[in-house]
Amino acid sequence: MEENGPKRDEAVAVEGSSQPGAAAAGSSAKPSGNERQLSPEEREELRQVIETVNRLIAASKSLSLYPMHHPVAQGSLEMLAQVLQRFLQSYGEFSLGVKKEVLTYRHWALGARVESFRQFASTLRHLNINRFTVVPGIDEEELKSFLFLLAADPERVEIQGGVETQLFVSGVTHVAVEVSESRERRIEEDEEEGEGVERKPADLLEILEDALRGFAQRLQELAELLLQPEHLAFSLRHLSIKGKPITKLSQLVEGMYLFLKKAAEVVEKDFPHRRSDYYRCMAEAILFLDTTIRNELLLRQILPNLKEDPFNAELLSNFTTREISDVLSYFLPAAQELIPKTRALLRLVGFSLAEVEETVEMLKDKLIENGDVSPALVYALEAGMERDESAGPARKLPTLEEVAEFFREYSDEDIQAISVISEMDLERERVVQSTPVLLNLLRRGEEINNLAVVFEQLEEDFWRLLEMRHLDLAADLLKEFRELLGDLRPAYAPLRERLLLLTNEAASPAAIRSVIRNAASHREEPGVLEGFKQYMRVLREDGVMAMINVLGDEEDMSLRKFINDVLVELARGYDHLLIMRLQDDRWYLVRNLISILGRIRSSAALPSLRQSLYHPNPKVRAETVRALGFIGGYEAGTILLEGLSSPDPQTRILCIRWLGRLEERRALGPLCQMLETLKDNRAEDLEVKKEIIIALGKAGNLDTFPVLEKYMRMSKFGYREQWDEINRAAEQSLHQLEQKFPHARRGRK
Repeated sequence: MEENGPKRDEAVAVEGSSQPGAAAAGSSAKPSGNERQLSPEEREELRQVIETVNRLIAASKSLSLYPMHHPVAQGSLEMLAQVLQRFLQSYGEFSLGVKKEVLTYRHWALGARVESFRQFASTLRHLNINRFTVVPGIDEEELKSFLFLLAADPERVEIQGGVETQLFVSGVTHVAVEVSESRERRIEEDEEEGEGVERKPADLLEILEDALRGFAQRLQELAELLLQPEHLAFSLRHLSIKGKPITKLSQLVEGMYLFLKKAAEVVEKDFPHRRSDYYRCMAEAILFLDTTIRNELLLRQILPNLKEDPFNAELLSNFTTREISDVLSYFLPAAQELIPKTRALLRLVGFSLAEVEETVEMLKDKLIENGDVSPALVYALEAGMERDESAGPARKLPTLEEVAEFFREYSDEDIQAISVISEMDLERERVVQSTPVLLNLLRRGEEINNLAVVFEQLEEDFWRLLEMRHLDLAADLLKEFRELLGDLRPAYAPLRERLLLLTNEAASPAAIRSVIRNAASHREEPGVLEGFKQYMRVLREDGVMAMINVLGDEEDMSLRKFINDVLVELARGYDHLLIMRLQDDRWYLVRNLISILGRIRSSAALPSLRQSLYHPNPKVRAETVRALGFIGGYEAGTILLEGLSSPDPQTRILCIRWLGRLEERRALGPLCQMLETLKDNRAEDLEVKKEIIIALGKAGNLDTFPVLEKYMRMSKFGYREQWDEINRAAEQSLHQLEQKFPHARRGRK
């Protein structure tokens, strides 16, 4: 079953049914016992609940697997925010509880048979959360902090004060949590409340032996046990033969392996329709084992027969990339000779190339963080350069038979991935892959002896990243460098001067100008535009000022448009920098800055726009009127009213149009007065009259009806074509007003 898309009937059950916490069998199932049919309103509410839970799970996983600026993480966060806001608008709050291994909403149990729901319930339980409630007003930043907490190490969270403390420190005010008194108390309550739950380890070998003989009751008992990973792991740790516990580690892991393999044979024979569920639960049970036992089980039983026994590979293939990276991060330090073979091992298990790369990336970070593996071996993991000696000399061309065998061994997906690798820029990949590792080392400060060497490499990589237009990663580096300048730890004291020099050089106009032109020239490449915005956000005022300067110097219209669009997103909060440049002699720069101020609706720019309404250049005047219309409000309307007396006819017409669009009622008197004072036999005046009549239709009131009726019928000798346009405009404006004021139409009739 897909994690993010459970069917509603598989994810929901009414509490109090004959099987509490179990999922409903299907939409066609009839209610029995305490179950009841759901009303249409309840069905819709549950549908939205399940959609929200799915999005919450997906976003939590994405933020744990990808950096925050990655499109996948950002997209999942935005989608969750949209779905959650829609739910909060409809139902006021979103409250989710945990009862044993089941999520609960109100009096409903959710997803007892849905793997992703059970995992999420387990995550909440490990964090000691009984219930959490999200209330209206939550923003993406709070949501992101809450998701990071869900992905955190439960033991570390508890050491740092618990969930409530962490939410408070993170500034999360729209999520309330109910926590258990203690983990021990929670376990006791589970045991007290649980009906039919074994408090002692099950005698696995006895159950298995009876099941293999065909005893139906023990067969069912075995099936239920295999679907309880924690209890299964507990029983495996206490494996015994005829009541005598197995104490020798080698014998214990051999017994565990034989039990799992024989249990899989029972599943294949008696429960083939739920085969994947049982394999997944057996894999989960391995996760619950002690690290020493799990390592021995992998090293002595599962890995040696990986090629020969399909059961071993299928069991490992049921781990997610995150889980297998966790397992290997504790296993490989005990078997370091296997590190160079990690990629081949994962491919043998059945992971795709993309999953292998994802796993290796996470594994690499975990090994560096744990510090149990030398950098040389981490590099061997990263490079994956183990060579098969049977391949012959490196320059020998493959035979036709070898090529044919190659294509038989690999799928079309693999061939496509290999083709991509063959075209890869190795230097670029080296920089991109090594930078996060080095950055992690730099953050560890005094723990690293050769911190200066790490910084030297990062400094070189920073300028390479700018050159290669990998600006999102360059932005992360620059942000980190600036933060380290304020870090007073002694380890960074020798680097402070070089850090200051680098950050100042990165913020220099020449360096920023180079980045702008490089990004603009390649803005169609994936990730360049968003990376450029991220980099400019780190530069703050320096970035905005540099873009303004390039905007004034650059003759290429496409580059100016590129900068315009970026400034619209980044200039909020820096509008004072744009306003101070409105006195520039270059009219095209002034026009562009006014356009940006209008698009960001900067009310601080209104005094300056009052002056630019009389700028010598007509394009600047026109852009000023447009910006005033975008900004709107009382003061902008006042300036547009002042523009009615402008000596420039085109400015007057633009002001009339925007006053109509803004439905500025203060303009009705001046506009009607202008109608009467303008001449009836001049083409330019008739054009203004027509614009006034159109504006009156948009902004008019009851007093406007007689004026429009007059001009609907008025006709003068000469300028027949212009008067016909005025008559039609008046008729259309009357129709607009009649729709606004239907009672006025009845009164006039």
